[in-house]
Amino acid sequence: MRNTIFNVVKGLRPTEGQYAVEIEAEGNRLPVELDKHWSVHNDGSLQAGFEAKEYVMNGPTSLQGVKEALDYLDSVYKSNRTTVKETMTSGVHVHVNVQDYTPKELFTFMTTYFILEELLIKFCGDHREGNHFCLRAKDAEWIIDELVDSARTHKFGNLKNDNIRYCSLNPCSLFKYGSIEFRAMRGTRDLDAIYTWVKIIDRVRLSAK
Repeated sequence: MRNTIFNVVKGLRPTEGQYAVEIEAEGNRLPVELDKHWSVHNDGSLQAGFEAKEYVMNGPTSLQGVKEALDYLDSVYKSNRTTVKETMTSGVHVHVNVQDYTPKELFTFMTTYFILEELLIKFCGDHREGNHFCLRAKDAEWIIDELVDSARTHKFGNLKNDNIRYCSLNPCSLFKYGSIEFRAMRGTRDLDAIYTWVKIIDRVRLSAK
């Protein structure tokens, strides 16, 4: 039997589907109800002066499922004449299900991302570089120290650490969902850009695998 993350991290529920997306939106005429693809939450952490909502996919899905969910959200935005502001505080978080990864596969995936991180975050938006909600490894070098220590000791406990929760790659979600979270993408009305970002993460994942 493969020694997978599901076996290493105790208390996980088996979950199917590869990707789940959370969108923080600030703007005007934001939807307050959505269909089965999304749940809607108020988010007090977002910037005052605009309406603020967080749209969370109801569960992980395929890449095509992400596209369908974003297309639906786009249609509701158009119906509502929604405007979304690209602010310092709003972002998009992409969860990648890694329950079936071995520790070696997981560390290879994360290392591949960190090699490309500075270039990738340039795609995410100028105000995402050095942003306190999605710190790069060059901004918060201790995440590399924690990952190296985990790889050397074969223990994951130090990745369940609030000090690395706001890095652009957040491994803390391993212990709740069996996923790693990519936090770098800006909050934007351009849902095609969000889908492109998920596809980029998918390419990094496949290349690392």
